[in-house]
Amino acid sequence: MSPDKITPPAKKRNLILIYVESLEATYTNQQVFGQNLLKSLDKITSGWHTFNYQSAPGATWTMGGIVASQCGVPLQEPQYKSKRNLGHVDNIGTQESSFMPGILCLGDVLQSAGYINAFLGGARLQFASKEKFLRSHGYSVLWGKAQWDNLALNTANGWGLLDDELFSQAKKILTRLVKENQPFNLTLLTVNTHSPHGFVDQFCSQKGAHNFTHIVTCTGEEVANFLSFIKKNNFDKNTDIVVIGDHLAMINPLIYQLTNQSKRFIYNKFYSSQPLVRNRETINPFSIYPTILYMLGFRFKDNRLALGVSAFGFLNPQFEQLNPSFLGINQNKYKQYYAQFWKKSSA
Repeated sequence: MSPDKITPPAKKRNLILIYVESLEATYTNQQVFGQNLLKSLDKITSGWHTFNYQSAPGATWTMGGIVASQCGVPLQEPQYKSKRNLGHVDNIGTQESSFMPGILCLGDVLQSAGYINAFLGGARLQFASKEKFLRSHGYSVLWGKAQWDNLALNTANGWGLLDDELFSQAKKILTRLVKENQPFNLTLLTVNTHSPHGFVDQFCSQKGAHNFTHIVTCTGEEVANFLSFIKKNNFDKNTDIVVIGDHLAMINPLIYQLTNQSKRFIYNKFYSSQPLVRNRETINPFSIYPTILYMLGFRFKDNRLALGVSAFGFLNPQFEQLNPSFLGINQNKYKQYYAQFWKKSSA
């Protein structure tokens, strides 16, 4: 689909999209952990829309989750290059000049509508070809480890800038973006809850955090504090907000409690100052893309983009979202079709 087939709203609202590393809804289950580990985050997002957010093939790691939620398709190598020994999914795209240039993604649509797309993450932008994907799909403002190093910030740990400082910098950049006479998308990616052990930043250390349970709770508090900053400054009046885990948790000290559950869902919260009508209870990563655009006021045929269907607005039963198990079974069947996403521009 080309951008001209997606109708932007007359009055554009800003977007703040927060990917919280490995955050799943199971952490809120008091029967599992004896308490809601994300109590602070749940409190400030009370009344927001939330869904049973299932995982799906091709979206079970960070770049897979980002691509699926912004482009509506799983992340995989195209068939014509599938024999290369990449060694790890994080190497997908490393040998390409651009990252899936043949598919229209969230950043492309927003850029075409006049948005500034900005990304802030603590880790190196080059890791897992993240920078290549972002620049290939409409993001023009990128902040990662190298940029934080230029500001003499502490990035000495294994990944880069930790979450307390990331949110501190995000407040400054958000304040600048609000002053611009241009709609924006500010996308954040946290790191503290990364496997296998997580990271304790200064804010969490001062709160006495010393194990992974504490890290999860403290991460929820840090996201909640950022949302509180947004509200106190009235930035939410013209800004829609999405808080989602990038994927289900991987190996960490709480993994046995998590995997013992019959159903696991990715954490998700959606806020808009405009009224929204949900059309179902269960979504998967591919539906995040059309859901975000719909909540921002964009309109498109059948509320459907790529493999995703908006969770808000009219739901045509003919185009209800594909079951993730179907995608897993048939993933190889569509590899040749999928190859076009790597070959040609969507323009």
